[in-house]
Amino acid sequence: MEALLRYRGRSVTAADVAFIQELIADNPAASRRRLSE
Repeated sequence: MEALLRYRGRSVTAADVAFIQELIADNPAASRRRLSE
């Protein structure tokens, strides 16, 4: 996979972005902390 960008030394791919978007859509009331657990 090709990295879209680098954040804090980590390559972020389109699949990473899609996963995060889906996680937020599935849990709209959850905080950032709750989403990362």
